[in-house]
Amino acid sequence: MTLSNFNKVAILSIPFIALVLLAGLRPVGLDQDSPQYYSELLFNFSDIDLISKEPTYWILLITNLTLFNGSPASFFLMYAFLGVLIKFLAISKISPYPALSIVVYVSFFYILHEMTQIRAGVAIGLVFWSIIDVAKNNKKNFLIKILIATLFHYSAIVFIMLYFIGTKFRKTELALYFFLPILGIIFMYTNLFKPIIYSLPEYLPSFLGYKIDLYFMLLEKEKLKTVNPINLGNISLLIALYFAMFMIFKNNTKSINNDVLVLSVKWLSLGFFILFSLSFIEVFAYRMANYLFFSLVIVLPFVFTRFRPRAFSLSVFAIFLAYIFYSSLQMLNFDKL
Repeated sequence: MTLSNFNKVAILSIPFIALVLLAGLRPVGLDQDSPQYYSELLFNFSDIDLISKEPTYWILLITNLTLFNGSPASFFLMYAFLGVLIKFLAISKISPYPALSIVVYVSFFYILHEMTQIRAGVAIGLVFWSIIDVAKNNKKNFLIKILIATLFHYSAIVFIMLYFIGTKFRKTELALYFFLPILGIIFMYTNLFKPIIYSLPEYLPSFLGYKIDLYFMLLEKEKLKTVNPINLGNISLLIALYFAMFMIFKNNTKSINNDVLVLSVKWLSLGFFILFSLSFIEVFAYRMANYLFFSLVIVLPFVFTRFRPRAFSLSVFAIFLAYIFYSSLQMLNFDKL
């Protein structure tokens, strides 16, 4: 290990340990999903249902039951360790601004991924990590990461399509990805995808169809919260997306970092299209779009480092991320502790 790599590991180890412990040792009930997991911690082999949850979930649950008597702390620590580790490794290998990318991850995604959607959180990290394999045209490594991600959350299999998104940004492609979010808004108000999505479960494998049917059932019972996706937060991110598109097209250079940036912009644009066009079943739309929104850890540092003076730009960046983190804290149930 070179001195620079050693220093990077040393610097990242402290926030890594802190984030794992905070998520892993959180009290049951602080987040929305932990009570459900807590109720299943004493399940044994006879309770395994590969339709409702993925193989890795049951492997970790049985391992936790065997080694730690079903302790919630050890179970959540295993998921937190995997979720944070995969994202830290991916960011350190991919981002030209790893420290800024980690701050974006913590502000936008940490509470959602490592304290709520813990299975999807690991899968999202693996899908994001595969972006480097797309940039390098490494099909084998890409497929391995997507397969492992699918074993953590079945929805990840959908993103095998990402391999076919190229790293070029020609004028025709720029127009396509520029208009994708706008097209998504048009579809949102016309409900064009609604009959298509409602018919999907009968054509999908049972483990995927089950998930969509579950969302439909909750939607019909009015147990899903709805929020208009056209809001100030998403508009500000769209502005950042379009600014990044402009800068890439204006100063396009050939490098792995630039390829990753181009792919991140394309994934983010596709994420907005999914979010808007599927907003009639909003929880499902956000869950799918979140796989692609994680590319913000590449896009936002790129955008904010384009401005001068650097100190002012980073100050604005810090205030923006502090507000986002404060907003994400609202997902936690502090009043129930």
